[in-house]
Amino acid sequence: MLEILQNISLTIIGIIIGFAGNYYLAIFNARNELKKEIAMKRATYYIELWKLCEYNLTTKDAQIEKLNNMKQWYDDGGGLLLPFKATNRLLGAIKILKKKEELNDVDISNLKENLTWLRTEMKYEVGSYSRKEAKTKLPSTK
Repeated sequence: MLEILQNISLTIIGIIIGFAGNYYLAIFNARNELKKEIAMKRATYYIELWKLCEYNLTTKDAQIEKLNNMKQWYDDGGGLLLPFKATNRLLGAIKILKKKEELNDVDISNLKENLTWLRTEMKYEVGSYSRKEAKTKLPSTK
């Protein structure tokens, strides 16, 4: 009798594990299909964001223009295509740009860090960099 109960228990556990495995496999496959479907649109948006991440603020007007362009990019659907960490970095950059007063050295440093991080993350997301390469510091071009 005990052997029959053990066999029934193992069968039930096997069925549960099989259903759970199939469920998570279906979710994984659906997510991969979605990524394939939006890949071209994502690349187009990333190219736009890449340009916006160039640090070239020389005046308060340039700061306001960058702020408006980043908010526009995000609101027009670009934000939908960003991973969570990248969204936080973009919103961090936007928060810095929203400051009414002139940006101080700490703000400028934080802004540059966010924008540089975003560029690196986009390279990882589109497959140009491996995760290891994304963590490697490039030499300065300036």
